[in-house]
Amino acid sequence: MAPENYYLFADDCLIVTSGENPDTSTKSMQKSIEEASNWYGKNCLVLNSAKTDDMTMSNTSNMKAPDSKFDILSFKQSFKIKYLGVILDYQLNFKPHTKKKLSKSFIRLLLIFRETANIHKISCSMVCWAHTF
Repeated sequence: MAPENYYLFADDCLIVTSGENPDTSTKSMQKSIEEASNWYGKNCLVLNSAKTDDMTMSNTSNMKAPDSKFDILSFKQSFKIKYLGVILDYQLNFKPHTKKKLSKSFIRLLLIFRETANIHKISCSMVCWAHTF
């Protein structure tokens, strides 16, 4: 088990493999999942395939991900996953994460505006204009 491929935090586990092509990275992932499953079993833990995602990352936009069915478990194929509060997408451009954070920020800004509009005399059009940047 290569330590640089396994990232553990509380009850979250992230397994990262790489390869020259999707087939070699899938074989590497299969081996890593077997090792992780054995470790979980020895420590009286269970991998929950219903809560497990498989995501193939690539800088090629038209790459087809290999089948997510491994010998031990079957995972759902995802184009984005949330890990430790960060939304990772298959191209690692962070657009879904940024969009989510901006949307939350805008909602909070509107709530602040609603509470302080009468005090500071700020117009709603000014707040919406600020959101477009």
